[in-house]
Amino acid sequence: MIVSALLLAEFLGCRLGLLLALVMLLQGAPEKLPEPYAVATLNIHGSVDRNGNGNAGKPEAVTRDVVALAKQYQPRVIALQELCLRQHRSIRPALAKLGYVATMAYVDVSGGCNDKAKGNKAGIAVYLKTSKISWRKSAALPWGKNAVGTTGRQPRRVLCAQGKGWREIACTTHLAPSDPDRAAQAAKARSVIAGWAKKTPIVLAGDLNMSQAAASAAFPGLGIAGYRIDWALANDRVALVAAAPVPSSDHPVVVVSVTPGSP
Repeated sequence: MIVSALLLAEFLGCRLGLLLALVMLLQGAPEKLPEPYAVATLNIHGSVDRNGNGNAGKPEAVTRDVVALAKQYQPRVIALQELCLRQHRSIRPALAKLGYVATMAYVDVSGGCNDKAKGNKAGIAVYLKTSKISWRKSAALPWGKNAVGTTGRQPRRVLCAQGKGWREIACTTHLAPSDPDRAAQAAKARSVIAGWAKKTPIVLAGDLNMSQAAASAAFPGLGIAGYRIDWALANDRVALVAAAPVPSSDHPVVVVSVTPGSP
């Protein structure tokens, strides 16, 4: 670059040539754009054994399935919902061997987690392929307006984290299956994420219990891809890679590709 600039200056033999040479030196090599990356989201139904695979609170089947999808799709972000702490204690070291660092937000308790000694805690988690989580935030979402006895009438949270040196923040949540709780939770999640991220790009992956149109309306201005009620949204371009069955859950794993750039 330096030689080319000096040759240009000598060739033109004038102040214009020197000016162009200076510009070339200051610009340097073109900036390399960030590479696309994969994001996976899965509601594992950690305390529920709907498929008869023995996963109710047990870590073996769930850990096997999550490790398998990590190896197959190589996601930079894995977001899990309805995760028992007992299962997280198994998944975390297994994924650590593949380069992931994790953080979990406790949301509720479930006897189905079969983890009474540890409080039967359950919640949501993100596993990031990074050496260190440099930033983390979690917030409670409103609930309780739905009629008593309504399916999914329970506490909810949103969780966000950022890997060391990352340009984006990775978030997950699990919204109620119906309004008015669902609408209030989506609005609160959108608000708190915007406050945390400010000008930082975000990717939100989780079980939103919404159609694509409803999710796009609840989180406007973001690219979106996913399947049925499990979605990934980002400030960047998002494309569906796979919606594949998972033996230990009645939800598929949804994998998307996120490409930096306007959605």
